[in-house]
Amino acid sequence: MDAKTTFLLIHGIVIMCPSKAIESDWQKACNGVLNRLSIMEYSKSAIDHYSCFYGSLLSFLIQRKLIDKPIDKKFTDAFFRFFDNTSYHTRTRRFYTCALRRLLEFHQKGSFDHRQKKTRVALLPDVYEHILVEYQEHRIVEVASTSGRAEKQHLDDVRDFLHLLYKRRIDSIHRIRFADVQAYLQQNPNLAAGRISHKASAVRSFFRYLIATKGTSSTLLGFVPRIRHSGVFRLAAIWPRSAVKKLLSVIDRTTNLGKRNYAIVLLVSRLGLRIGDILNLKIDDIDWRKAIIRITQQKTKNVQELPMSEDIGNALIDYLQNGRPSASSRHAFVIHQAPYREFTVGSRLGDLLAKYQKKAGILLPEESRKGWHSLRHSLATRLHEEDIPLPVIATILGHTSVETARLYARTNIKMLRSAALEWEES
Repeated sequence: MDAKTTFLLIHGIVIMCPSKAIESDWQKACNGVLNRLSIMEYSKSAIDHYSCFYGSLLSFLIQRKLIDKPIDKKFTDAFFRFFDNTSYHTRTRRFYTCALRRLLEFHQKGSFDHRQKKTRVALLPDVYEHILVEYQEHRIVEVASTSGRAEKQHLDDVRDFLHLLYKRRIDSIHRIRFADVQAYLQQNPNLAAGRISHKASAVRSFFRYLIATKGTSSTLLGFVPRIRHSGVFRLAAIWPRSAVKKLLSVIDRTTNLGKRNYAIVLLVSRLGLRIGDILNLKIDDIDWRKAIIRITQQKTKNVQELPMSEDIGNALIDYLQNGRPSASSRHAFVIHQAPYREFTVGSRLGDLLAKYQKKAGILLPEESRKGWHSLRHSLATRLHEEDIPLPVIATILGHTSVETARLYARTNIKMLRSAALEWEES
């Protein structure tokens, strides 16, 4: 072996290279990213994947005699083109694009963003930011029956309104005029009437707070119009029992992801749980001795206890013991992509359900809503069809009012039965 040649060890990957390359900026940047991934609690397999990829990058640089060159995007682009010829798998290309981006970011900043896209938050002057924080604290105490996702949207709408005031050089809440509210509601004329109605409702609620706590004029409420919209009502699709059974049967439970998805679909279809409550379920919320699942509903903040049937229990055990990646989070269900974290507030996994529905060849009425709520609605409709009292249905679904459950009683059961027969025959 040449005296000037040595072996470079990068997280288990051995590369033969000139000794002067041991301290190269490329190696330091690669090791820096890998160490950062370790701190972020990425799994060993994920770090090994990155390590192997960076090992290939360093080998490429050594072969092309670029290892002593400064870290530059043109060299990573050259490797990108070289490596792209060896792999055509979309997921692989997406991975090494991310790995190269993180390498460049780490070299420039000493770190890298976990997510490629970050939500942009409108900057507000201190006086408005202070009012918004106070309003948020007020909502926590006074408004306890709003889901986390809905509350985030409400506060985002108020923030956007305050940002518009700032842009219009309105430096005091006492100077708000009708034209300001009108400009806010007309910002995006392409929004649906229902969405504009929600934005108006957020501003109206904010004005009530200002009137009660900041001494602003009650005429503010007159500035917010009542937006009426027809909003064509679309009934949620009713899944026949055979369709639900078929949906569950196409989920590949031999994979870790399949074990997770099977348990989620089972909890929605058998217990009628909201998808947000399922994603927020903690491991500690499962009482194995009593066979009970304890849910704190995001929408109502009420604690709900539901019996855990044998099939649900088996599905949860199979996922938690055999499919769930090692994660510091106490949430039962986590994202199967490093770093393994719980789902965010806005996660609804609508594509997941649509994928399995398509795989199972299940056809539902075109005009109907087919998301997760349709499975929940189907359970409620079947319970009502079996003459289960509305108060019991309301308790199972976690409704605070029987009147909410009464909506299912308005459904034409005969029509649903005939539709179910048609779908089963098809």
